[in-house]
Amino acid sequence: MSKAGGRSPGLDGPGCPREGPASALIGWIGIVPRAACAITVVTAAAVLVGWWLDVQTLKSVHPTFVTMKANTALAFLAAAASLWLHCRAGSRLWTRRLSRACASGVAVVGLLTFLEYALNRPLHIDQILFREGPGAVGTPHLGRMAITTAICFVLVGSALWLLDAKARRVRRIFSALVVLIALFGQLVVLGYVLGVGYLYGVGATTEVALHTALLFLVLSAGVLCARPELSGVELLTSAGAGGAMARRLILAAFGAPFVLGWVIVEGRKLGLYDSAFESSLLVIGCIVSAARSAVSPWPRCPVHDGVHDKDEGDRSDVVRARSGVARER
Repeated sequence: MSKAGGRSPGLDGPGCPREGPASALIGWIGIVPRAACAITVVTAAAVLVGWWLDVQTLKSVHPTFVTMKANTALAFLAAAASLWLHCRAGSRLWTRRLSRACASGVAVVGLLTFLEYALNRPLHIDQILFREGPGAVGTPHLGRMAITTAICFVLVGSALWLLDAKARRVRRIFSALVVLIALFGQLVVLGYVLGVGYLYGVGATTEVALHTALLFLVLSAGVLCARPELSGVELLTSAGAGGAMARRLILAAFGAPFVLGWVIVEGRKLGLYDSAFESSLLVIGCIVSAARSAVSPWPRCPVHDGVHDKDEGDRSDVVRARSGVARER
């Protein structure tokens, strides 16, 4: 035991060790950005080949789904290039500049498309690469990506720009950008899984393609893991109680909406409850999910156990000594 505060060396609190990294997760975090780049490049290239050869399955996954637009695929390629260049940049200035140029291109494509919707005027960028025929599924503006997709590309480009930031004050901004991208992607995937159209189509705008949403989820994971110290991903690799809690909350955040949504949609189809009960069920489900993550058994701390056992032994020795002195008297 140390003299200051009665704590053992290497302890952050009363009997709690400093949280060390989990080596297996650290290895995975190093792989995620490159894997995200590879998945994004392969998918986007397949979509462009689908537009070139007019293969509907490559463009939309399923004939009844909306297609991923050519501009969307091109922006994904630029985003993957930016992330890949950042991972390989090191100290080379030209590589970092090229990475930021690709990130700027991603943001500009998203911003121009957003302006098309906001101003209700075409900027003639939607069908530069390929022309889309009339009657396309979920596409009131031929060749134009969804407004949600455009917003996500602005967020992706901004987050890729912030990958080289040195100031710690950008931590919250960076994390918020990437979390929003993942949230948009999750909502769209949830809409396809549950068959809820308003989650992937907003008003009279183009719907979001399924593989577009999946690539946003993949990219958000890759960008987060590219700078774990900036995004807070380091906490997920912790071997302590904080890391365990973070990993459980991540699973709950991504798994609970799908389970709750399926229960609500299926119950509505069967006429088991009204909209008020649906809202109550959703709130209760979220509370139960969070509580389940919070009260799950925490990993035991060997240092804490050792300190605790030693303290108990010391107390027993003191009690026995005092009893012996009392008997002698």
